Amino acid sequence: MVEKNLDRCQKETEEVTQIMLVNYNKVLDREAKLSDLDDRADELRNMSSTFSRTTKTVAQKKRWENRKYKIFLAVVVVVVVLIILAVVLWLSLRGAVNQATESRASVNQATESRASVNQATESRITPMQAD
Repeated sequence: MVEKNLDRCQKETEEVTQIMLVNYNKVLDREAKLSDLDDRADELRNMSSTFSRTTKTVAQKKRWENRKYKIFLAVVVVVVVLIILAVVLWLSLRGAVNQATESRASVNQATESRASVNQATESRITPMQAD
């Protein structure tokens, strides 16, 4: 009976040893998987910081491009407004010159009319005074 107990104890010990070896192998596998997972996490962390730097650089480039386009648009608008003002000013000055020319012509005509009226009046008055 003692031998049976001893055999049974040895079998149980061997079974426990086998279970412990299996568990130890599983722990080693898990450790390898955790190490791999940790390496992948580090890689992802590095990639995320690289991505963050890249997005900041791209955002700065896009902001600069937007500023360039806004500045270009502002310059174009200013040039168009200046051209419109120049055309309006030119037309108004041209109209003022034409108006001044016309008023001079009408003044000259009025002066000539007065002169001819005065001459006619003088010619009428002069023969009467001679009588």
